[in-house]
Amino acid sequence: MSKNNSTEFAVIGAGRFGSFWAEHLSKYYPVSMYDIDPNLKSTVRRFAKWEELDTCLKKQFIFLTIPIRKIVPFIRENNDIFQTGTTIIDCASIKEPVMQWIDDELPDRLFYIASHPLFGPDSARAGLKDHMITLIPGRVPYEIYNFLVKFFENELQL
Repeated sequence: MSKNNSTEFAVIGAGRFGSFWAEHLSKYYPVSMYDIDPNLKSTVRRFAKWEELDTCLKKQFIFLTIPIRKIVPFIRENNDIFQTGTTIIDCASIKEPVMQWIDDELPDRLFYIASHPLFGPDSARAGLKDHMITLIPGRVPYEIYNFLVKFFENELQL
């Protein structure tokens, strides 16, 4: 997978971490955002495009920055909307149960990667350089996984 203009990210969850993450991603690729709280729209407009959930779920890469307890219901409610071949990346702070839930709930036509950013809006307020992120390939082609690894290393400098 080469870096190209068609790569698009969506971040679901515009809380502190979601907005922080989207702002950093948007320096390299277009980012769409959605949150159940429409009042957060004004906080993200300078770096992301606020879009309806259905539109966000058709993006190539979708970062879930929602509360852990909402991951399974979110996937169940939206399984039919995700575009085939989309890669879901969870940003939850725990991995093993979340990966199992996603593996159980996500249709085979979708990919996923587990991530654990070892930083946040406070610890990385000066930038992402040299901070760490853990990536665990769940169900994803090597080419897609490798693209994200290289993007995180080279552009985001994680």
